[in-house]
Amino acid sequence: VLMAIDLAKIDRWFGPQKLSSEQQERADKIIESARTLAVQIIENTPPCADQSHAIRHVRDAMNSSVESLRCGGV
Repeated sequence: VLMAIDLAKIDRWFGPQKLSSEQQERADKIIESARTLAVQIIENTPPCADQSHAIRHVRDAMNSSVESLRCGGV
């Protein structure tokens, strides 16, 4: 499904916005969970390209999740 992009969405995505206290609380939970998973990955897998790749995916998921809070799901 394609999503129409208009100036309001551009402003929301690229404008300065802070998280509300509720959003920040949710973001903190996501960040802590991502950190916990990243620690489990480094403690239970050998240092290698696959380990680095897994950590990058955790970071990407964390960043996208927090960004979805900031953008209000748009």
